[in-house]
Amino acid sequence: MSQTRLEHHYRCWNDCLPQGCPGHTAVLQFQSVSNSLHFSDGKGNEMYMQTPELEAFLAMIHTLSKSRTEIENVLNEIKEQA
Repeated sequence: MSQTRLEHHYRCWNDCLPQGCPGHTAVLQFQSVSNSLHFSDGKGNEMYMQTPELEAFLAMIHTLSKSRTEIENVLNEIKEQA
């Protein structure tokens, strides 16, 4: 069994504190045996999914990117970083 853990630091658009967002660390964990993902946004929200749900989510994001430039821009930035 293998578990992969990734962390990503980001600032949200909410004013977490009166002086603004201090930043959050999102954590993504992948379990290879069950092909399951656990995502925590660093603010108390969590999401669990397996490969079929991930495929559906990514397909919908891709479709949304065709009509929403802000989503397209995020996807393009991620591609450039790879």
